[in-house]
Amino acid sequence: MKKTILLSCLATAFCLLTACNWDDEFLITNEQTMGDVVDGRFLNDQGIWYDIVEQQCEGDLLAEQRAMVLCDVLANTSNSKEYSYSIRLKQFVHVDVMPILHDAPEEEAPVLVDLAWASGKYLNLRLIYLAPDTPTQEHSFSVVVEKEPTSSNPIVLHLYHNAGGEYYGAPASDWEAKDLKQHLCFVSAKIWPYYEEDASRLNTDYTVKYSWHKMAEDGKSYLTETEMLEAEGNLYR
Repeated sequence: MKKTILLSCLATAFCLLTACNWDDEFLITNEQTMGDVVDGRFLNDQGIWYDIVEQQCEGDLLAEQRAMVLCDVLANTSNSKEYSYSIRLKQFVHVDVMPILHDAPEEEAPVLVDLAWASGKYLNLRLIYLAPDTPTQEHSFSVVVEKEPTSSNPIVLHLYHNAGGEYYGAPASDWEAKDLKQHLCFVSAKIWPYYEEDASRLNTDYTVKYSWHKMAEDGKSYLTETEMLEAEGNLYR
């Protein structure tokens, strides 16, 4: 439950990395960004190193894990070799990296793609899915490349949600009986290795296909519909 509250707080104020002027001397507060923990330091998707010198939250960023962080930027410590900041870490949540599959999984439980954006080597998604207030099964996500990009069409990635059997069907009565709630999570797919042989394909649009429930006209049941969402931003090394 604590993780859900933290995710909700991050999502409420969520924004992509603010463009920074490296000559600015003022303190940047409530900076939010996503990246990877590399050799004990945080490297965001824009290639900027963040060094934690103060921390206001519990826990530690795990080695070689991906995370979204909320921080205050305390000082510009850049040099001729790198862009870097010293920061006060305020909140963070680890982000699962989804596998890119060749074949579609058997289970496709509903999931809503609330936001999609590309940055660094990754396609990032903010997802909403249904589960009991305290899930008893692990929910996981994966993507399948459904349509390769062309000069005129974006790549289409099909998102799959494995609910571990913790999904009870579409009728609203089932949802109420099982006390299903909306849960929020962030996930990423590392697209860069997939295109390493043809880097020009990185400069393309990304469309995410997914299935989600919508309220039916009778107001008592839900319909499963397939939707598409185009990702913002560009990938780069």
